[in-house]
Amino acid sequence: MIQKIIYKLCVLFFVFVLAACNTATTQKKISPAEKSAASSAFNLANERGIEGTWEGLILQGAALTYIKMELSPAQKSAGSWQYTGKAYAQSFDGYIKGYSVTQDIQTENVEILATYDPLVRTFHFQARPGGRPGRLGMHTHLRNIGGVYDQRKGALAGLRQSRVMGRNTTVNTGNQYFLFLRPDPFEDAAKTFKRLKKSSSPGGISKIAKSAQSIFAQFSRIMPSGGPSKNTLREWVKPLYDEYPDMDLYRSAYGHFELIAIKLFRDHHFEKYLDDPFDQLSAGELANIQGAFINLRKSRNMTDRSTSVLERMFWTGRGDNAAMQTALWVKAHRHMLNWRKDCLKKLAKLPGRKDSLLYTDRFEKELEKTASTLLWSSELTQDKQNLADARQRIAFPALKAMLADFKTASKSPSLMNQLATWQTTEKRLFSYLSQEQSRGLLNAAEKRLNNVIAHLLPPYDQRISSMGTGLDAVNNGNAWFTDFTGMFAKVIKNNQVLQILADFKQERRDHLHQAQDEMLAQIQQGFDRLSPQMSKSADAARVSYLTGLKQTDRTWFAVPGDGDSPATRTVRAAMDKLGGQATGYLPPRLARRTGFVSWPLPPTDKPYNKLYSSKVDPLISKTGILADSDELVRTVMPKPIRDAKFKFNSNIVWALFHGRFDELDSRYYTGQGIGSDITSKYFGKNPRFHYAFITYAGLSSKEHGKKQIGPTSQVFWNRTKGGEVIRKGFGKIYISTPFFQYYERSYKLATKVSSTDAMWGKNGFQILQTMMDFGSGRGFQKSGVRPDGELQIARAGWEYAIYEDLRILLEKWPQQSYGLWQLQENIARYLKGRPSLQALYNYRS
Repeated sequence: MIQKIIYKLCVLFFVFVLAACNTATTQKKISPAEKSAASSAFNLANERGIEGTWEGLILQGAALTYIKMELSPAQKSAGSWQYTGKAYAQSFDGYIKGYSVTQDIQTENVEILATYDPLVRTFHFQARPGGRPGRLGMHTHLRNIGGVYDQRKGALAGLRQSRVMGRNTTVNTGNQYFLFLRPDPFEDAAKTFKRLKKSSSPGGISKIAKSAQSIFAQFSRIMPSGGPSKNTLREWVKPLYDEYPDMDLYRSAYGHFELIAIKLFRDHHFEKYLDDPFDQLSAGELANIQGAFINLRKSRNMTDRSTSVLERMFWTGRGDNAAMQTALWVKAHRHMLNWRKDCLKKLAKLPGRKDSLLYTDRFEKELEKTASTLLWSSELTQDKQNLADARQRIAFPALKAMLADFKTASKSPSLMNQLATWQTTEKRLFSYLSQEQSRGLLNAAEKRLNNVIAHLLPPYDQRISSMGTGLDAVNNGNAWFTDFTGMFAKVIKNNQVLQILADFKQERRDHLHQAQDEMLAQIQQGFDRLSPQMSKSADAARVSYLTGLKQTDRTWFAVPGDGDSPATRTVRAAMDKLGGQATGYLPPRLARRTGFVSWPLPPTDKPYNKLYSSKVDPLISKTGILADSDELVRTVMPKPIRDAKFKFNSNIVWALFHGRFDELDSRYYTGQGIGSDITSKYFGKNPRFHYAFITYAGLSSKEHGKKQIGPTSQVFWNRTKGGEVIRKGFGKIYISTPFFQYYERSYKLATKVSSTDAMWGKNGFQILQTMMDFGSGRGFQKSGVRPDGELQIARAGWEYAIYEDLRILLEKWPQQSYGLWQLQENIARYLKGRPSLQALYNYRS
C-alpha cells in the first residue's frame, strides 16, 4: 500500500504528462427500443440496421488508418438488408490535424456494398471497382471483410486478414481487428489513440517533458514497486496456460500469440490484476507494466520467461507502438463480446418453432469464424453446449405443435404423405430429441396415420371386384395398380395396404389365366401380318412389330409378381418364339437392337436340300449372268437359299449372302474408324465390302485352290517404288475369272483403310496408344496374316466378324456348292452394278 502511494506521488510530479493521457471512454446509454429489440430473436421491426455515418480505424503495419463511411439503404429482403455508400480514408495523423476526409485531395475513397443480416446482426463489406485509390489501400482494407454489429453500443467490429499487395506477390501480414463507431462515440474512443500517439511522438510534448517522461520510465523500470508484481502477472496470464497448456509464447510468432493473448485484456479480468481497463492506462502505467515484464524475463523459470514476451503488447515507443494495436483490439474485442452476450440472451429465449433453428445456424456460423480468437476453448465448448441445449429446447415443442396440427387436419392423401415422411422430413429436429421423446411422438403419428389409411382404402377395395373378365380385367387391373401404388407409395409397407395388395394379386392370377388365349391370338395376328420378304420395308415392319411386342409385354404384365403366373410364362414363351423368328429375317445390325434372340430362318424346301449341297452345274455358273435378260435362263436356275446353316455376326456377309445390297450402304458403317469415314464420305465407297471380297477370294484360294466355281486363274501384280519394281508377284492367289479385273483395286483399298482404322482409331488419337502398345510389345497381338499370305501389322476391330463369317461359310458349304455360288454370284453382281439374285427373282419364302 505504501509503495502504491509513493508511486502516485511520483506520477503527480509529472502532472503535465499525465494530464495529456488521462481520458476516459464515454459509454452510450441503451434506449428502451434497443432493449425491446434485444429481448426477441425475431422482432426485426425494431432493428435499425447499419445505415448512416460510421467512423472507424484499421491498422496497416504500425500505422492507423482512419475511415469514414456513409451508408444508405438499398434493398431489404427476409434474410438480408443491403446498403450502398462510399468510404473515405486518410491517415490517423490527418484526422488528428483536422483534415477533412471527404474533401482533402490526398484522401482515398471507394464505393461500398454492404450486406446486413438483421437476425444475428452480422455484416459484410465489399469494395466496388473504381473510386480514388492511394497508398493506404482502401480496396485492400474493405475488399471483402465482415463482422458483427453491437447494437447496444452502436459499433461494427470484426477481424480481417491483412495482406500487402506487391507487383508480383501478395504477402500475408497476419490478422487485424477493425472497429467502426458512430461519430460522437468515435470521437471519445479516438482520445485513447491520440494519447498513445503523443506518448511516442517527439512533437507531442516539450523537450523538458520528453526528458522527464524518459527519466520517469527508466525510474519505473528500476523500481520494482512501480508496476505489478511477478505473482500478479502470473495470475493475470494463468488463463492462457490453463486453456493452452502446450503453448510456448517464447517460441511463437508475433501476431499469432497476440490473437490468443488478447483475451487476457478483457475488462473484468484485466482490471482485477492491473486496476484499470487497458485503453484507460496512462503512458506511465504502461511503462511500469513493461518494467514488470522485464523483471519477469530475468527469472530462471521458463514459464515466466515465456510470459515476458507479452511485454510487446504494452510498448509505446516510436518504432513500434504496439499499445495502439492492443488498444484497438481491446475495443473491437469488447464489442464482439457484447454481440455474443446479446446472441446468447436471444438463444435462451427462442420460441419452440422450427424457424428458430435458422437463428441457431446463423449464430453458429458466425461464431465459427471468430471463435479461435474471440473465445477461450472452454467458452467455445460452453457456447456449443448452449446451442445444443437451445436446439433440444426448440425441437420437442416444435414437433409437438406439428403433431397437434396433424390430429386436427382432414384425412387426405396429403396428410397421409406428411405423416409417412414426418421423421425423414424433420430428421434434424428428431435428432435433438431423446429416444423416449422420439418414440412418444412417432407412436402418436403412426396411430394417426393408420386412421387416415383406413379412411382412404375402401374405394380401392371395392374396385377389385368390378374389373371385368379376360384382357379387359388385366388392363383394368394395371390401371388400378398404377393408381393404388401412386396413392399409397409412401406407406406401401403398411399392413392395411399390404392386405389390399394381397387380395388384388389373388384376383390378378385369375384374370391372367382367363386372358391367356386372347393374348396369344393377338400377338400371333401381328406376326402373321408380316411379309415373308427380306427387304428394307419388311425390315421396318418387323422392327415395329418387335418394338410393339416389348411394349405389349410391359403393358400386360405391369404388376410385380405377374411373371410367376403360368399364364404369363406361356405368353412370354410365345413372344420369345415369334420375336426370335421375326428377328431372324433382320440384318445383324438391326437384330442386335431388338432384344430378342434370333431364330434360324425357315429351312430350305426339301426338294432343294440335296441340290444345294451338291456341286453347282457348270452351265448355271456360266449362264447365270444371262438371267438378267433371259426369262428362260431365269426359270431353270435354282431358288436362292435362305438358311445359311449358321448365324451371321457380320452385316456385310449377311447382306451379300441374302442379296440385300441396300445393307451395303456405307452410311451404316461410319464412326468405327477414321479411314472408313473418309472413304465413305468423300469417295462413296464401302471399304468393308471390299475387305469381304478379298477375304473371300483369299480363303477360297487357300481352301480350294484351282477347284473353285467356274474358270479359275492366278492373279498377282508387281509392287513398284519410284518407277522400279521392288517386289514381283504381290498378292498371288487363285481366283474365279469374274473377279479378276476387280481384285487388285479392291485389295489396295481394303488393306489401306483397315490399316488406317487399326492404327488411328475413330478420331486419330488412337495412334498414340498404338505406338505405346508396339513399344511394349502388346501391339503385335493385333497383327496377323491375311488369307493371301501377306503379313498384316494391325487389324481393325470390324475385320474380325467379316473374316469369321466367311471362314464358317466355307466350312459349312462343300466345295463348289450352290451356297458358295450364291455368295460368289452376289459379290460379282455387286461389283458389276447388277441386281442381286434375290432381287432378280423377288422370291418368297
